Amino acid sequence: MRLFAAAALALIATTASAEEARFSTYAKQPALRAQMLEQVKGQEAWLVSLVEQGGVEGLARTITVDGKPYTYAATCRPHMCSDYAVALLVGPEQQAYLYTFGDEVKDTLLAKDDTGSILGTFLVQTKQH
Repeated sequence: MRLFAAAALALIATTASAEEARFSTYAKQPALRAQMLEQVKGQEAWLVSLVEQGGVEGLARTITVDGKPYTYAATCRPHMCSDYAVALLVGPEQQAYLYTFGDEVKDTLLAKDDTGSILGTFLVQTKQH
């Protein structure tokens, strides 16, 4: 029981701060992972692989969208980062939004965006990436 509690605390500590987390941190969380896998269903293998296995990634960061905090994280295909990348926004209600970008892929928002704010945020953030 103590081992389970220690493991649970370690997981909470790992995911508590966007500044300490990475794309793979969120891709391993069951609820977010399910949303992400749904968005990449039927997509190219490189994209599915990045969600399932990860890639080259930096630290996540907190950004503001429409006055609310979101977490932004990105990962890319090893040795081909400028060609094949995917970014993730995690909203305050734990909703996941994936966006593909790179020299060899069409910039595409894979999740539904009712407001247009999410797509605009990705356009700004990925240009800074």
